[in-house]
Amino acid sequence: MLAECLSGLGGLKALFPRDAKIAIKVNAGFAGSPAVHTTDPRVVEALIVLLQNEVQPSRIVVVESAADHHMLKEINFGNTTRECFECCGIADAVRRAGAVLLPVEEDELVTRSCPDARIYTSPVLPHALIESDFVIYVPHMKTHAACGVTLGIKLGQGSIPCFEQKKLHREDLPQKLVDLVRAVRPHLTVIDGLWAQQGQGPTSPYPEDIIKDMNVLIASQDVVAADAVGSAVMGFDPFEVPTTWLAHSQGVGIGVLDDIEWRGAPIEAVRRDFRRPDLRLDGIYPNVHFFVGGACSGCLSHLRIYLDQFAHAGLLAELKRPVNIVVGFHAALPGTLEGSTLIVGDCTGEHRDKGLFVSGCCPLARIFQGLMRVIAESAT
Repeated sequence: MLAECLSGLGGLKALFPRDAKIAIKVNAGFAGSPAVHTTDPRVVEALIVLLQNEVQPSRIVVVESAADHHMLKEINFGNTTRECFECCGIADAVRRAGAVLLPVEEDELVTRSCPDARIYTSPVLPHALIESDFVIYVPHMKTHAACGVTLGIKLGQGSIPCFEQKKLHREDLPQKLVDLVRAVRPHLTVIDGLWAQQGQGPTSPYPEDIIKDMNVLIASQDVVAADAVGSAVMGFDPFEVPTTWLAHSQGVGIGVLDDIEWRGAPIEAVRRDFRRPDLRLDGIYPNVHFFVGGACSGCLSHLRIYLDQFAHAGLLAELKRPVNIVVGFHAALPGTLEGSTLIVGDCTGEHRDKGLFVSGCCPLARIFQGLMRVIAESAT
């Protein structure tokens, strides 16, 4: 199936010279079941085998940086990238195919100047990506609470270490991701849509959000075009997706479907109308109350992602007292707050004495850890 898909581009021999050093960037950022939230190991193994047979690279290295090394396995986020590689089946696939696994945190890190970038002008990148002759992106087809969808452009977030992932993770995240394409421009993007995920991405706990019969692969030398077609297959207008719109409007690639030539099945023949992420907070979880000021999508999306995980695990059903969550600049609060209170992010500093304060912008793992504490307190 992958060979057929790549034949539309002339095959791997037309794309890469013999003896090249190739880095494959996958989505292996979560310690869940194979193909559910991460790149399908079957696609990774097939790509490596095709490269070995048709290109004979001098080296193939598979690169990833897990979402957050401080997350706990109970919510399928994993502790280290190497553990995530093992859990999602990519480690075994890479070993069978004869390539090398490289967690970003185990590699030498290099600060690279990117003068064409708008905001992320000095990304910190693993040496393996910088020294490779060619980079291939292999994202998993799924929705994303902060970005609408997560395809090729969003995959760049996992090419940098965790401490860099936390930076520019607000309303400026889409521009950061477009800047990362400027710093590490993939020579080929292969979207894995064998399985896919709709709804509460990127790690929905709900079985109905997993589409097991999508059976689509999309390949392009232009990551922006790949994302445009991929999002259209998911039922999105490509310019609903902020990363695609920014990349197209800034000349990084082509995002207009009418300007893209594709071969294979027509979009309408494989299109599904994916359920969008639901980012509502207040009124969704009984006994969890929100006080939102000038908050950005970084904190808001992660609050919903983590609370979905806790709700699915049954932890929110055990609350005996309210959980209050304060987020954003100048959030208005009542005179008293009953129950346990979480104060999220640097922008809520004026309320830090009202409960458990977690610092950062955006706090990411601290949000999760803080939620665990206030939920445990309210359940006793």
